[in-house]
Amino acid sequence: MSDDETYHLWYWNFGRFAGRGEYVRILFIEAGVPLTQEGDNERIVRRFKGLKPVDDYPEQFPCLAPPMIKTSKGFVLCQAPVVTRYVAGKLGLLPKKDEDRWHAEQFCAT
Repeated sequence: MSDDETYHLWYWNFGRFAGRGEYVRILFIEAGVPLTQEGDNERIVRRFKGLKPVDDYPEQFPCLAPPMIKTSKGFVLCQAPVVTRYVAGKLGLLPKKDEDRWHAEQFCAT
């Protein structure tokens, strides 16, 4: 991971309920890497339902639903299992041993 690369997570604010975005958050906590988050449900609805453009998010690669991660380099990715694999790899959290990687894959696929 580049030292200057930052990450922004878009995910619903469910209050005390932790949803699929929590898997992504846990990876950042484990790696000790800062993460900014968009948790304003109204902005998220506008972004993903296409009702109004969200001024600080120009459309790029299509993302259909949160959780969505956006890097400071403009890369966007959605779908919880895919995002967790990407983030775990970028943050150096994937195991080296093949069998251990497959165990980690079980968590990413959840």
